[in-house]
Amino acid sequence: MKINKLLLAGFMCATLTFSANAAKKWSLSGFGSTAIIGVVGNQNISEQYDVQTANDNDEENEDTGLLAMAMDKLFYKDDPEVLTGQDRVDYCEDYLRYALETIASIKVAPQEDVLESESYNSIVKNPLIAMDYEISATGYIKNARGVTNKKARTLMNEVGVKSLVRATFKFDKVFNRESKWKCDVMPRVKMTIFVYNEKGTQVLMKDYISPNFGTLPVRKFKYDQNALIEMYPQLIESVINQFVMEYLE
Repeated sequence: MKINKLLLAGFMCATLTFSANAAKKWSLSGFGSTAIIGVVGNQNISEQYDVQTANDNDEENEDTGLLAMAMDKLFYKDDPEVLTGQDRVDYCEDYLRYALETIASIKVAPQEDVLESESYNSIVKNPLIAMDYEISATGYIKNARGVTNKKARTLMNEVGVKSLVRATFKFDKVFNRESKWKCDVMPRVKMTIFVYNEKGTQVLMKDYISPNFGTLPVRKFKYDQNALIEMYPQLIESVINQFVMEYLE
């Protein structure tokens, strides 16, 4: 049986276009208001190796990274990368709120309204998350992932918004060995964003990865940790801006 390749190509394009439009039946501006119900991230910075390998084998590197993060938290408590972990996660919440309010121009419920609400505090922490490498933005429930449709609707009614947003961040430092004697380290941020509509239905779960904004030289197994730390705010802004701009209209 012969298939008309032009017709097939046209059908596939039409299907993809329809799927893309069908998948995006909402926008942030369309909601008009939202509440941030959780922002979490790893306290220390996960080590990854080789930019290409780290991107292509994310699951394998994830396992290695989680183990390393747990060990780092135990043995490197005085490490500046660990000590600044809370600041990084707090900045994620601060900038997410800023971007939603100023770029998307939607009302974001005050943090205290969310944290003090009865329905928010009834959200069950996920019992399957046993490791404590993740920390929450100041004030939020750690690992507050047990958001059912009913709980989401109740929370929105109590706080007075039409959508909910939560985000998980992963902070990496990717080592790229150029030769036997030369190595660079690149900071990287991955954000997974979750959005719930007015019915309490999760309408989005999507990953965003920061672009390469520069590297630092590694010499004799050492690099400028303070310089690395200072690069993360720009990467955090980048992934949040990607999300907001994609779902602005």
